This record gives sequence, C-alpha cells and structure tokens, in this order.
Amino acid sequence: NTTFSTAGLYFLGFGHWFIKYPRVIQTLEFTPGRRGRLHTRTSDGLPLTLGVSFQYRYMAPRLYDLYIDFKGEHEPVYVATAAAVIANVACNYSAYQFFNDKE
Repeated sequence: NTTFSTAGLYFLGFGHWFIKYPRVIQTLEFTPGRRGRLHTRTSDGLPLTLGVSFQYRYMAPRLYDLYIDFKGEHEPVYVATAAAVIANVACNYSAYQFFNDKE
C-alpha cells in the first residue's frame, strides 16, 4: 500500500506491520562528537576543517518512495551525500572569503 498513516489505532491483520518514520525534525552533525569534522580544501588549496550541522524533516507523501529506494537504510546515504556536497561547495571559496566574508 502506498499511502501513509498518522498516529491512531489501526487493525492491519496478521502478518502486516507499519514502517515507522519520525515526524520531528532530524539533525545530522559533522562535529568532533558525531561523525567527525569534514576535511576539505579552499579554492586556493589550503586545508579546511568544517564543523557542520543541519536539520531535515521527512515529507510524508514521499515516504513510500524513500522506503522503496533505500529499504530503511537512507541515513548513510544522507551522510555521504551531505559530506560530498559540503566539501565540493567549500572548494568554490577562497580562504579569504571563508574568514572575512561573514553574512
């Protein structure tokens, strides 16, 4: 069944179950305590170590597709993708821009 259900009382029958996903915001961190910091380089080739965290929320109508694509093992994909994207974008900026252009 491709529909999603919210909290409540449901009778599914024997041999059926729900796949649970949290409704609250999830946080991914690249800090010394969690997964370590990200190591990359600036556009001028200088080494750069970044501590980053960001938050995301599951989109209920797309949970079925998420499960079909990753079979519940999606967080390692999120971590690897986030690390690669952040490292690639960091390479677009010089050391001067990192340390002086704060917005």
